[in-house]
Amino acid sequence: MTVPVVKVKTLPTEISVYNYPQNFDIDDLMSKIDISPEELTVSSPDDSIDNLETLNIAEIPLTDLGLVQIKGISSVIIRIPDGYGNISGSKVAALAFDGADDYGSVVVDVTRDNFNLINPPAGLSISFLTDRIPVTVVGPSDYITQLTSADITATVSLAGFTDLTVGAKSVSAAFRISGSKVKAWIAGEYKVNINVSK
Repeated sequence: MTVPVVKVKTLPTEISVYNYPQNFDIDDLMSKIDISPEELTVSSPDDSIDNLETLNIAEIPLTDLGLVQIKGISSVIIRIPDGYGNISGSKVAALAFDGADDYGSVVVDVTRDNFNLINPPAGLSISFLTDRIPVTVVGPSDYITQLTSADITATVSLAGFTDLTVGAKSVSAAFRISGSKVKAWIAGEYKVNINVSK
């Protein structure tokens, strides 16, 4: 009879937040996230587990973190590397945010003056049909109440749109708040309408 040999290790849990602007203070946000369970015991069929000091159990886009997620307790499905076993048995992790009472949300109208178009296809003329987009900004209440439309830029990238045809189109927009070490973000996903002509 052959008995498979596995390695077992208990590791602190962590999550990753992605799709945030370069000027966003991700370290400040990550320092406020408490994860339960704080650690998991996992098994590995090889020595790869020896190289792990923490276990990344989930990846979350920043736009998915709205005020409901900040103020309440969010849950994420625990994911572990392929081939690993979850000895602890926990399938879901809870996320809580330190200082959640200091956070709020406001709706800011971002106007066409702050729309940017990048990577337009050659030979086509692109114009914006959307005049303004109301976006939800989440962050420390004393910080976000000072923001205006002029502080937020919407960028529409047409990279990869090789088959654009003439006419009105709805395309995704990415948002950025001006400044350095920004502590607020735009929650949700948004689209703007453009017109494509020859």
